[in-house]
Amino acid sequence: MRAWSWQKASASVDDLHNWLTGVLYRTLMDWGNKKRSPLILTSDDIKN
Repeated sequence: MRAWSWQKASASVDDLHNWLTGVLYRTLMDWGNKKRSPLILTSDDIKN
């Protein structure tokens, strides 16, 4: 019984880890896109 509950707990920890990884990844991608946008604009301004 104890092993079963441990497996269940570790499964929910995996779910939580996957969810956190997904949130962190999306946050980093959003931040990267926001940070990259001004750089693209300034490089276009320099070309013009």
